[in-house]
Amino acid sequence: MENLSKFSKNVLEDEIDELIRLMIIRFLTGEDKEYFNYDEVDYNEIYDDLEIINQDLEDNYFDKQEENEINECDYTGIVDY
Repeated sequence: MENLSKFSKNVLEDEIDELIRLMIIRFLTGEDKEYFNYDEVDYNEIYDDLEIINQDLEDNYFDKQEENEINECDYTGIVDY
């Protein structure tokens, strides 16, 4: 505790903030495999955002329909007037 008294409160708070920032970055980039089982979360359907999954499925469905509509039209690219 004596060593801590050498630092001002602001410096200590800044250092703690930096440590937390680095820990968050390390966790989010998957560098904490030694301490956290990422697969347990990545491959667990409980944590899936069903709203986003359903929206992606819907978007893909309509994108494919639009592609089919464009391919099926009689547009030749030739202007005939």
